[in-house]
Amino acid sequence: MSLLGIFATAILPIVAVAAVGYALGRSRDVEPDALNTITVYVLAPALVVHSLATSSLTGGTILGIVAALVLFTAVMVCIGRLAGRLTGQTEPMLGAFVLVSVFPNTGNYGIPLADFAFGPTGRSVAVLVTALQAVLLFTVGIYIAARGGENSPLGDMK
Repeated sequence: MSLLGIFATAILPIVAVAAVGYALGRSRDVEPDALNTITVYVLAPALVVHSLATSSLTGGTILGIVAALVLFTAVMVCIGRLAGRLTGQTEPMLGAFVLVSVFPNTGNYGIPLADFAFGPTGRSVAVLVTALQAVLLFTVGIYIAARGGENSPLGDMK
């Protein structure tokens, strides 16, 4: 497949949807609160359940993805901390630096891109990665963010 073909089938649909959303936001006074609530509490969980339930991924593949993501997260925490320290960051800015280094926004862009580029299997992998990243963000990420506070990070996690 040519580079132009990849762009036309994988990236252009995402850019088109974003452009339509931008145009709608500029032309009308859209209140995103209701849509955000529906997305967070209904659509995103439904996407995760549907993608994992209909996935053709085997147990070994899923375990491999989980192990790779946990390893990636651990390595990126170390790299982020080191880079933050080398640039002179101190808490709480160091924690924020590490968080944005470790947890990219894979859901909003990554899932549609993986779906367009690799089909249902790509979407299943992207949804699994996004769900696992959410779990890590709301456990490890809370610990990292809480290190800059006055309380105990473990206490804040609880």
